[in-house]
Amino acid sequence: MTRASDRLWLGVPCVALLVACSSSAQPSAPPPPTIAAADAATDAPAAPTLKAPPIEPPPAEPPAPAPRRLRLDSPRTDAELPTTSCDIYLRNAQSNLEARQKALQQQPDNPFHHLNYGSSLFTVGQLYGNLDMVAQAEEVATRGLAKDPRNVSLLELRSEARGARHRFEDALADLELARTLAPPQRHADLDFAIANVHYQLGRYDDAVPLLLRRVVDRPSFSSQNRAAIVYLQTGNVEQARRHFAMAESMYKDTSPIPLSWLNVQRGLLEMHAGNYELAHTFFEEAWRRCPTYPMAKEHLAEIEGRLGHLDRSIALYGEVVSQTSNPEYIAALGEAWEKKGEPAKAAEMFRFAKNKNEQLLARHPDAMYWHAAAFYLGPGKDPAKALTLLTKNAKLRPTGNAWAALADAHLALGKPKEASVSIDKALASPLDLPELHWTAARVYKALGDQKISDEHKALALAANPKIADLEGDLDPPEDAPAANATP
Repeated sequence: MTRASDRLWLGVPCVALLVACSSSAQPSAPPPPTIAAADAATDAPAAPTLKAPPIEPPPAEPPAPAPRRLRLDSPRTDAELPTTSCDIYLRNAQSNLEARQKALQQQPDNPFHHLNYGSSLFTVGQLYGNLDMVAQAEEVATRGLAKDPRNVSLLELRSEARGARHRFEDALADLELARTLAPPQRHADLDFAIANVHYQLGRYDDAVPLLLRRVVDRPSFSSQNRAAIVYLQTGNVEQARRHFAMAESMYKDTSPIPLSWLNVQRGLLEMHAGNYELAHTFFEEAWRRCPTYPMAKEHLAEIEGRLGHLDRSIALYGEVVSQTSNPEYIAALGEAWEKKGEPAKAAEMFRFAKNKNEQLLARHPDAMYWHAAAFYLGPGKDPAKALTLLTKNAKLRPTGNAWAALADAHLALGKPKEASVSIDKALASPLDLPELHWTAARVYKALGDQKISDEHKALALAANPKIADLEGDLDPPEDAPAANATP
């Protein structure tokens, strides 16, 4: 099966999207591309540790109290926190995108129009998980930089696009160059962006202090969300809840997209803490605020399935597959049909997902290593291919999440000794999610070390009593290869 952790925390790279959506300097997010089957992909991580205690909040408090009382256990409704109609917003944004494209066509030597059109392309590409549009945004930014090599905003745009495609070292180079060119008042923003890239590269010592300090020095919707995700991934769930609630309380824009994104993240937190009903509340509100937002619709479909509402789950997955042709969503729809007792429909979806994964791997390999590997570890039933992809992924971004995923692939091939090397690297990171401990419990059980396996199992269950529902049983499947078998 496609385990829940394979799609966990799409929000990490989407901080850039939040800034784009809520800043008047950036274009609005248009609706899905008007292509019959838009190629799409998403971004994620997932992982945890036995060792270090949860990272504590910075000692200083934000300089001003939140403008509204925090709501930790429910989202604010549209009546409490009004935003623009999603349909109207997206229609207007589509016109904006088309106008910017025409402006660039009319003045192809003007870097300003490269920035405007490229920013629109990037925002919609992120919104709908369309890697082709993200790549096009990178190309537009590159052409603009050929005309104005010292343009800091174009360097930032290209860095965001490269980061979204998991070309992190290139993204970092753009930001570091931008910092040398930018006036001093821009340095704090660029340092924050640089820290985000270091985090994606597993350089936690460089990244975590700055990311958490930012919420004290410059509290904002974006910095509160980023702090929440760091706290969550490092084991401080209560602090994560608080910062997500703080982000909601600070939101002042009219776009529904960032609030929908925020509610998805809050739903993910609760789902991975075993609070399915509360997760459903957040996902439902995310979808209600913007029913055409694929991330909201997909996660609502997921939690409906976990609550046993298979018909609604299948209907929602069908809509989002038609909207994006994202292979992860296609595979999830196949699994929903499988649970419904429709193996022929499930098999059709799995074939479709495999084809889409192969197409996207060919065009955007770096961005797809992890996502395609999740399919091959699950319904794609090709753990050897998954291992190849996850080995490349761990080299590209040696995070705790990447090492944990690699351990899963080794286990699927009956290689617990190799899995232990990877899971120990994951455990050495500051990340501390129940999924990591569950993988560690599985690894050490396969090695015959029941004591350590039980310790990790207890940690995972303490954080999420429903971990087995999300991640599968500790025992390997009956058809798994024998220990240390050669694929």
